[in-house]
Amino acid sequence: MLWAFVLSKAAGQPGNDEETSELSAFAWWFSSGRFDDDWAFGQLELVLRKTSLLDEAHLVAERLAKVADAQPLRSVRVLDKLVQSDREGWRITGWKDKAQKVLEVAMRSGDEEVHRASVRLINRLVSKGYLEFRGLVDSEPTHGGERTS
Repeated sequence: MLWAFVLSKAAGQPGNDEETSELSAFAWWFSSGRFDDDWAFGQLELVLRKTSLLDEAHLVAERLAKVADAQPLRSVRVLDKLVQSDREGWRITGWKDKAQKVLEVAMRSGDEEVHRASVRLINRLVSKGYLEFRGLVDSEPTHGGERTS
């Protein structure tokens, strides 16, 4: 009920610091692992439409590393949003080992959509200077013909 209230209060209003702070707190809920993964991912996706979770991204990345086997595509998509929101380019450093685990799991999933999303994210990370992610993808064309940069 508390979360439904926070969401209803934030719905349709332009973002402000108080709202962003309240929505960002969902990172703690998500990372707790105490909620159904489908519900938690759905709520997290709603939150990420309004705020970047930059200060709590490490919590989210840690949880993604734990659930990537069961939710590879959603994990990669959320991770991609976190990476895109890091405008400074240095915040990723604190949770890049978790990102690497998510991407390793995703690349082994055997699902073409997951593979394409993973390759796009790896390319984004490499373009930000995180060259260690290049090793996750062969230099040969893959499922969708995508390559790392």
